[in-house]
Amino acid sequence: MGGTSVDLGPELLVDFRAAKTGDLAAQTLASYLSDLRRAFRFFQTREHVERIEDVTPRNVRHWLEWETAAGSSTSTRARRFYALSSLSAWAVDEEIIPRPFCRGVRAPRRDQRLPALMDDSAWTKFFELSRPSPQHHVAIAVLAFTGIRRAEALALNWADIDFQRRILFVRQGKGRKDRAVPLAPQLEEVLRRWRQTAVATSINEPDAVLLGRTGNRLSRDGLTRIIRRYAQVLGVDVTPHSFRHYLASQLIADGADIVTVKELLGHRDISTTSRYVHTTARRMRGAMDSWAATDSVHKLERTAGRVLRKAIAGSGGRLGKSPSFAGTQLSESTREALLTTRDPVGAPCHFLPLRCGCQRGAFPHGRVPDHSRGM
Repeated sequence: MGGTSVDLGPELLVDFRAAKTGDLAAQTLASYLSDLRRAFRFFQTREHVERIEDVTPRNVRHWLEWETAAGSSTSTRARRFYALSSLSAWAVDEEIIPRPFCRGVRAPRRDQRLPALMDDSAWTKFFELSRPSPQHHVAIAVLAFTGIRRAEALALNWADIDFQRRILFVRQGKGRKDRAVPLAPQLEEVLRRWRQTAVATSINEPDAVLLGRTGNRLSRDGLTRIIRRYAQVLGVDVTPHSFRHYLASQLIADGADIVTVKELLGHRDISTTSRYVHTTARRMRGAMDSWAATDSVHKLERTAGRVLRKAIAGSGGRLGKSPSFAGTQLSESTREALLTTRDPVGAPCHFLPLRCGCQRGAFPHGRVPDHSRGM
C-alpha cells in the first residue's frame, strides 16, 4: 500500500478493524472506531486534512486541544488519543504512511481519582429490590457477587459455570485473558433458579446467561438501563462498574491480600488494584473520625476495659511467664491477660495503643503498663 493516497474515511476504518479484530476486545475496538470517526471529522472540517498521509503531530495537538475545550474528560481524551495512536502505528506497519503522526505528542494523563463506592445499604437494596424480576435479579447478582466487568457479564454462558466445583470462568476478558472466579453460594442459588427460565425464554442463544426482554442476549445498553432503573428508585449514583468497586473494597477491608484481589478482578497491573486499598483506608478514616469526634478517649478506655476484664476473667488462673516481662511491675491477672489474649498475628498488649504507646508488643517507654489499674 506504500505510496497510495488513503482518505480519512470508511474504507480506512474497515481495513483497520479487520487488522485489529482478535487483538482487541470487541467493545474496545468499537470504541476505537467511534473515536476515530470523531477525529476524522475534526481533521476534515477544522484542519482541512482529507488524507491520512497529510496528518501531522500539529494536527493531533490541535485535535486534543479541541477535545479539551469541548469538555471531554481526561480519561476520554486519553482513550481517543490511544485509538488514533494505534491507527498511526498500524498505518506505518502497512506502509501507508512513512512515520507515525502521533510521535512527539504527549498523551493525556488519565485521571487518578479514587473510585466512588456504594454503601452497604445501597448494595443490599439493589439486590432485594430486583427480586420480583428474575431477569433483573440475576444480572445484578452476577455483578454483585463476582465483580466481573460489564462486558464479561454480558458474554457469560452457562458452559462457563461449573456448579459442581463452584467456579465461574471468565472467557477472554479484558486483555484477552481467561480467569476463574469462585461462585458464591448466594449467586449459585440465583443462577440455579434462573437457569430453567432462561433456557425456556432464550430465542437465539440458549447458552446465554443474561437475557434481554426479547429473549436475546442482554445488550450493553440493556444492562445499563436495568442498573439505572433501580438507581433512580433508590436515589443513588450507581453504574454496573460500581458493583465491581464495592466487591473489591469489601474484600480488602475484610483482610484479603491485594494480590488475590488483583487476580480475582483480572487487573493487569497491581497499581490498579491498589486504588481500592486507598479507598478503603479513606472510608475507615472517615468512620474513625466520626467515632472519635465525641469523647473518644473515654470510649476507647471503656471498650478496652471491657475486653481486658473479659480476658482476665477467662484466663482460668493460668499463670504464664515470659522473658519480655522480666523486671516489670504487673499484677498477676494483667500478666495472664497479656500473655493469653492476642490479636490474629499473636501480638500482645493491643488494647490501649493510644494511651500507652504499645506497638505490637514492644514497650518503648521501658515498662509494661498495668492496664488493669483504674478499670
